[in-house]
Amino acid sequence: MTHPLIVAHRGASARAPENTIAAFRRAIADGADGVEFDVRLAADGVPVVFHDADLRRVASQNVLVAQLTAEQLRSIDVGSRFMPKARQHDRETAEFECVPMLSEVLRLLSGMQGPVYIELKCADTGYRPLAAAVCRVLSDLELPPRVIVKSFSLAAIREVKAILPYI
Repeated sequence: MTHPLIVAHRGASARAPENTIAAFRRAIADGADGVEFDVRLAADGVPVVFHDADLRRVASQNVLVAQLTAEQLRSIDVGSRFMPKARQHDRETAEFECVPMLSEVLRLLSGMQGPVYIELKCADTGYRPLAAAVCRVLSDLELPPRVIVKSFSLAAIREVKAILPYI
């Protein structure tokens, strides 16, 4: 490769609301080589793509992601707060964006050739449900070996490696 690897952090988060389908579509359209995003567990055990533990910063709601189901998270607008700082031509991507499920994001990225970095957002305790849920989604989708799972929890990384050694 003759150029630096361009990885869209939380999707194209400067041009669309972070960790949303709009951000990942924009990253693809802008020619990013790869993407990085964060995954947490919703209350129903579904892995969702979201950075913070709560919805305060992106949706002005004082509730934890882990207290809501994936379907409840899909009904919350996490894009409107992005609009005031968005450039005029980026505003249409921020009208209504919800918290996507991991499976949705991976299906969208299936045609991308570059690396997909998945960061597990969990503590050193309670990491097993998240690691197992992410591994189920990864094993259900036939993704090339370009998926990289990362976490600040080394126990979570070991768990993923034990379940899916090829990741």
